[in-house]
Order: sequence, then C-alpha cells, then structure tokens
Amino acid sequence: MEWIDNMKELIQRLEDLKLLTTDAQLHKADEIWGRLLVLIMKLRKQNYTPRLQSIGLEDITVKYLEYNRPSLQIKIMEFATVFLRMMYSNNEFKVSHQLSNQIAQLMQSSNRQVKIAAIKTCKKLYKYNRWSQEDGFDIKPMVEIIVHESNQEVLRLAIDLFLQVCHGIDDENFGIVVLGFVSRLESSDGSVAVGFIKNLQAMYWNIHRDNPVKAAECGIIPAIVNTLRSVDQEVVDQSIDAIQSLCDIRNCEVISAELIRSGLIQALNDLCIRYSNDSELKTRIIEVAGSAASKMRDFPVSLVRSLVFEQLTILMCGLRMNGCLYLFDYVNDMIQKSTNKAEMIKVFQEYGIVKQLSTILSRRDIRLCNSPVPDIVKLLETLADFADNHPDSSIRTELEQGGMFENLTAIVKSDTTHYMNKRAAAQIIETCFQHLVQTASSDIQPYNDNAEIDMKSGMAGYPYEQVRTLVEMRYIHYLQCILCKPMW
Repeated sequence: MEWIDNMKELIQRLEDLKLLTTDAQLHKADEIWGRLLVLIMKLRKQNYTPRLQSIGLEDITVKYLEYNRPSLQIKIMEFATVFLRMMYSNNEFKVSHQLSNQIAQLMQSSNRQVKIAAIKTCKKLYKYNRWSQEDGFDIKPMVEIIVHESNQEVLRLAIDLFLQVCHGIDDENFGIVVLGFVSRLESSDGSVAVGFIKNLQAMYWNIHRDNPVKAAECGIIPAIVNTLRSVDQEVVDQSIDAIQSLCDIRNCEVISAELIRSGLIQALNDLCIRYSNDSELKTRIIEVAGSAASKMRDFPVSLVRSLVFEQLTILMCGLRMNGCLYLFDYVNDMIQKSTNKAEMIKVFQEYGIVKQLSTILSRRDIRLCNSPVPDIVKLLETLADFADNHPDSSIRTELEQGGMFENLTAIVKSDTTHYMNKRAAAQIIETCFQHLVQTASSDIQPYNDNAEIDMKSGMAGYPYEQVRTLVEMRYIHYLQCILCKPMW
C-alpha cells in the first residue's frame, strides 16, 4: 500500500538526518527536510497517524531547529505544522515542552522571515486549542514583540496570535501586554492608533466571553476612554465606535460603571464643545453618553448635570426625530435605575424634557412606535407615576398644561394617523391622563351610537381609498372604549 511505502521512506529519511553530524553536512539537511515535508503531507491526505508519535519526529525536529540556518528553520517549521496538527487529532497527544518552546523562541530570531514563520506556526498549532501553562509554551517572546517590535507586519501577526490565545494567558503576562498596548497607543496617532484601538476592542471581546469581570478590570476600558482626548478626529471616531460596541453588550452594568469611572462623561462633554459644529459626530457623542449612562445602575445625578445630557434632551426633537425615539429609553432607564429619582427627574425637567415630549406629540409625521411598548410611552408612564406619588406637583402641572392630552386625543380621533400611533397615544392616555378622560369623553358620542359603520365610511382620510380591515375596525372600537369610559 502507498502509505506503507511513504512511511518506510519517512523513517529512512529520519535515519539519514541522524547521520549528519557536522555543520558542513547541513546543506544535505535542507534537501531531506524538503522531502520529509512532502511525505508527511501525503500521509496526512491518507489520514495516517499511527506510529508517527513513536518514531522520534519531535526530538529530531527540536535538534534541527536549533541550527541558525534560516531557510532550514522555515522548512522545518512547515513540517512541524503539518505533523503536529495531525497529532492534535489524537486527544491524548501533547506537544513536548521542548518543541513548543523552541518554536516560540524563534519569534525572537534576528531574521525577520524566521520570526514571521514562527508566529504563523504558533497561530496554526493553537487555532483549536487553549494556550495555558500546561502546554509549556513560553509566551514571553510574543509579549516582547507586542511591547517593542517596530516592524508592522511582525507586530500585526503577534497581535493576532495574542488575540487568539489571550483568554488562556496568566494575569501577570496579560497585564504586561495590556500596558504595552496602552503605551504604544498613547504614542501613536492616525491609522496606527486606530489599529491599536481595534486590537484592544477585539482583545476585550475575547476576554469577556470567558471572564467578563477580568475584561472590565484589566485596563482596556480606561485606555479606550483616554483616546477620546486625541486631537485626531479619526482616532476619536474609532474610540466612539469601540465604546458603543462595549455598551451594546448585554447585561453590561459592570462595563458601564467602568466607563463612567474612567471619566467617559467629562471626555464626551469636552468633545461636545470641540465638535459643536459637526452635527453628525456630535449626535454620536450624545448617543454613546446616553447608552453608557442608561446601562449603569444608579447613575450619579451630579453627572446628569452635564452638557452632554442637556444636549441629549434637545436632540430628541432634532431634524431626524423619527430616528431619535430610542433616546427616551435612555432617559427612562436612567430614572428607573436611580436611587434618587426625584433629583434625576428634576434635572431632566430643567432641561425641558416635558416640553420636548409635548412637541413630539404635536407632530403628525412622527411614528411613535419603535417597539411593542414604545420608549416614549415608557418615559411618560415613569413621569406620570412619579407625579402621582410625589408631593412635587410641578411635573403633573407641566404634563397637563402643555397641551399634551389634547394632542393625544387628536391623534386617537384622527382618520389619517397611522394606527400604531393611535395605539401609542391610547396607551399614554390610559396610563397618564385617566382623570382627564371624563371631560374628553363628553365630546365623543358613545360607541353604540356609532356601531353601524359600513366599509365605505372606513375610507375617510385614506389617501389611496383603502378600505379598513376587520382588525382596524376592531381597533377603532378599542380606542373609543378608552375615550368613552366614564372613569377609571
């Protein structure tokens, strides 16, 4: 069989290598290792692994890697990659500490091509395996490259390797790498700094999957927040993207707390002033502030008294109002998670939050429903509940005197308003203005008097003369029941 012939030749070639005893004979070794690579690849295709571990391949590989002959070392590492990946199919097989450390040490070779080959070999060998102390792999060469290497190709490969295995690295060496990253980031700008931010972001995700607490406390978050102070807008843009991605992680209270502790709000305040004329960037700055604050439990009221949150309140009625409704959810979460709701609401009241809500409800071109329970509904419910259970009557007065109830009633009555807006308006009326429904219902005929509604009448106000469906007719019934109810 062919695999038997290949195996016999492989063993013979190994014997030939053992007979090369002088440096002058090393040129023959190049040829032999080239043939060994061909043979091992054939055996791999033939899915043959028995006996490979017992014929001394690891020992002779280590021996020849020690020769300072770059072309030979690169060829041997190619062989080792194929051989060891074949062995990884056997769960009982462990790479010898001597071999793994020898490959790692070649990351410090003075020859750039050998260094690159060593890193690539490590990446391939550990693609499907955790890198831990049990493997006996010396990670210090990789750490040294990340901290000191100037060649961008080598650095890029080392960083990729680190991101692949960082979840299994001990805390001491992990901390060294993070500090090295931060140091290099602080001394970089432009695309180089952007690259380091992306690497820190990827590193965070890799750690977070296994240990969220370690990820939050390892120093990556303060480093990213600090980059917001860069004078390079490209760096600021990437920093904002990175912070928003952290805020998007589910159940990220620990992350948000670390962001705030690291001075995020003050940094964003400064950016709001610096980029006051850049509406697009300013919007992103405000959004990330709201996102981070809303995820944190008991966000400090003192920080709410910041320019960025005043701007957030103003942004709610921006030019693209339809796209800003989620901002209400940020405010609602900040209030709900606060242990000092009265002060939190007072600050947003000073910013004009109720007036902003009234303005939005006076518009007919806004789609109020951005979720099953719209964010604007949740915020109004929070404000109304506070108004009804707190001695300060200013919120209730502002809610009732701003024309909000009249606007909501007009939405419900309108034949041209989208039914989702009608439903949202009805939810707000039912929850926040129960005591005013008695007055409103006197202006509306009882539903039974309007029970005989033919399909033709359903066309009123529809631009394309579409007949109302049965579902819509039932919804009209539901709305009228709300408004005609004598009292709750």
